[in-house]
Amino acid sequence: MSTGEGGVSAVDVASAAVAAPGRVAVWLVHLPDGGLGDEAVRALADAVDDDTRRRAAALVRQPDRESTLAAHALLRGLIAPLVGRAPHDIAVVRSCRICGNTDHGKPSFGPDAPAQFNLAHSGRLVAVALAHPATPVGVDVELDSDATHWDALRPDVFSDREWSTDTADSEPARARTRAWVRKEAVVKTTGHGLALPLRRVLPVVGRADRTGQRSWTCELSVDDGRGIRRRLVRGWDLPPATTGRDYLAAVGFDGDTGDDDPTGRLTVTSWLLARDGRLTAKTNPPDMVWRHGSP
Repeated sequence: MSTGEGGVSAVDVASAAVAAPGRVAVWLVHLPDGGLGDEAVRALADAVDDDTRRRAAALVRQPDRESTLAAHALLRGLIAPLVGRAPHDIAVVRSCRICGNTDHGKPSFGPDAPAQFNLAHSGRLVAVALAHPATPVGVDVELDSDATHWDALRPDVFSDREWSTDTADSEPARARTRAWVRKEAVVKTTGHGLALPLRRVLPVVGRADRTGQRSWTCELSVDDGRGIRRRLVRGWDLPPATTGRDYLAAVGFDGDTGDDDPTGRLTVTSWLLARDGRLTAKTNPPDMVWRHGSP
């Protein structure tokens, strides 16, 4: 899977992301509004394992089935060259941090994993995040929509201070969606998901850098199964140049694991997936690299 311009391959970017703690790579795939052709869907299904095909087939909406297959096919396409296995032979396992159930929970490659990863999709945008095996990562994307009933979600999601700050924003609904994806990225990084009250998840956002990119940090106390301990999650808002104006996205990583690069480094690549399944680069990875800043 070549990213085209500059000759940097997706596998090169993936190799760099998993090589050292604190590095994160995100791939965004924009699916066609009119849906994928039958041959493209079959090709995606052929690239994933049986369990993923069953989970995708069980989804009610065709767009959700396509997004799920696209995310998992891309993930396996990135990992397969690093582990020397066919994409469809790479299995994903799940384990709930709260109840231990293997039918749900944060997905992983299991013991001796070659990388940490996380997936997300909303509307026609798919996100795949990869990081070093010792660096838990979480990513979230959301379609920016006026249909979201934020008033109803307020008691569970937002602190009073957050709500007031977002209300004063020139685009309150967009500010709340942005806050939501940051919080989701945090709880997906820790593996707690929505079992961790989002009202307690309070990212501290830093100043924008010269490119307009914003990084953030979130410190919280969580139960890791062996007692309550401090967790530090660092993250970034993904730039509109990669997500498009209609979407907001954020990615987080375990901020205690970046020994080689403690401030963290993010690489973002954006692709377009055509109806016939052709994948073309929208951005060039070397131009989309950021270091984590201090709030």
